Amino acid sequence: MSQYSFASFVVERQFAEIYKRKSLLKRLDEAIDWEAFHPLIEAARPQSSSKGGRRPYDAVSTSKILILKTLYNLSDDGAELQIRNPLVFLASLRLDLGGKVPDAKMFFPTRRIPAKLLRRS
Repeated sequence: MSQYSFASFVVERQFAEIYKRKSLLKRLDEAIDWEAFHPLIEAARPQSSSKGGRRPYDAVSTSKILILKTLYNLSDDGAELQIRNPLVFLASLRLDLGGKVPDAKMFFPTRRIPAKLLRRS
């Protein structure tokens, strides 16, 4: 069992904040009984005759990834990036992991800045 760190606590708190906002992902999880699809997906999954290699990931998880790739127009590499690093925006914006994050109301005043800059050039 791994040790629960302060970073784990902060990340967990960030995810809880995101999830409580009724994101598309949460609405999908609430509306779809993913496990009901498990036998159907497993039956359709190609069976490997190889005795080596890594074990396949859960069929439901990989199917959810395909759905998310379609919804968010992600390439295979883009999906991997989003799965591996859910904090990519936080890092890109140079925001602290446990710090304040701009709320939706902050975006409106700055929405027209790019258009104004383009008109000046």
